Amino acid sequence: MVFQGMRSFSGPRSGRLYRMNPSSILAGSTTSRQKAAFWRGGTSNGIMISGSTLPQWQKIKSHYPDGKINLKDCAKILEPLYRAIMGSPDPYGRQLNGMGGGLSSLSKAVIVDKSMSKDYDLDYLFIQIGIKDGKLDLAGNCGNMTSAVGPFGLEEQLVSPRPQGSTTRTAEDTETSSSASPQDVFKVGPLKVRLRNLNTSRIIEADIYASENTDAKSGAKSISFEAQGDYVLDGVSGYSSPITLSFISPGGAKTGKALPTGNATDHVEYTPGQSIRASLLDISNPGVFIDGRDVAWNPASTPEQLNADTDLMTKLEAIRRAGAAMMGMDLETPSIPKIVLLFPPASENVDITCQALSMEQAHKAVPMTLALNLGVACKIPGTIAHLLARQNDPVTTVMERSSVPRSFAQHGA
Repeated sequence: MVFQGMRSFSGPRSGRLYRMNPSSILAGSTTSRQKAAFWRGGTSNGIMISGSTLPQWQKIKSHYPDGKINLKDCAKILEPLYRAIMGSPDPYGRQLNGMGGGLSSLSKAVIVDKSMSKDYDLDYLFIQIGIKDGKLDLAGNCGNMTSAVGPFGLEEQLVSPRPQGSTTRTAEDTETSSSASPQDVFKVGPLKVRLRNLNTSRIIEADIYASENTDAKSGAKSISFEAQGDYVLDGVSGYSSPITLSFISPGGAKTGKALPTGNATDHVEYTPGQSIRASLLDISNPGVFIDGRDVAWNPASTPEQLNADTDLMTKLEAIRRAGAAMMGMDLETPSIPKIVLLFPPASENVDITCQALSMEQAHKAVPMTLALNLGVACKIPGTIAHLLARQNDPVTTVMERSSVPRSFAQHGA
């Protein structure tokens, strides 16, 4: 089953990013440098590195040629490098000594490489870098940064389009092809790139736009990501081309089941004698969904106000950890499951209102993988999301982040 990824209520197509100028960044010492690029994917920023230029990644690949990597071993190998790049650990929480931005949505990285399997175009590993402790969390995927993987792979010449422009293949395949003419190979338009996320072993198809380039001196043709467009993403200034992500069979990404407990709603005991209703779902990324009114939170309040309520934040983290235990997950993994406060829709054109938390911080947007999860939850009878949602459409769900009248995500199956 194919699920469309994040869609903006205000535009016809989904996902977008601006490409920033590549930069060489200091990685650990004054004599060690690593080529990298700084990209925005959706509502997140992150460091993108081609696996072909990263010695640590080549070492990992040699141990796991099938792509089924040991995430804990991988974190140990990569941690010194990414601590230096992002400026972590930072007890002040600002990451001023690196490329991080002091927020979980701005402390991310992705390694992209040609796929180790001929069935896919690119393999990628998402990395969440702890701001204050510098620990790498590889447990889950990031939908926002996933939108940057295909364009980055195209820019780094890790993939190039097939003649029809509907799928992609590696640069080596293009060079050895005897049937494709240059005019076919460099056709401009929407391209489909098949991605394999190594954190979850799930497949995502990315539809991106590309443009043809001709060298003024040699006349040689090349193709690159076309960032220019008229698409607007809520929460991000400016315009760009749209990117659509289709998540293939996203259910049970970490637990093996869309409903890990087998129930649409459970009673989660987060402290002895105290429990709360919660829906525990694992769609693309695991989530713990609660009715925000059950913790007496006002959806008009801002993320900053939620972060400042230390008693409630402590309670929400206890609920998240208790939900993780019921899902059979590691309680010490801070990134997943994420906890989401749900509310009835605040306006006529919205199906449900939400406030997500990530890495013990109130999120300022709707994380894409959680939007996918929540969109499915709204269509499953018995879940808290289904009970609260308006159900304006049998397929599509329009969700709004609380306290922001124009912060929409649209999910369609």
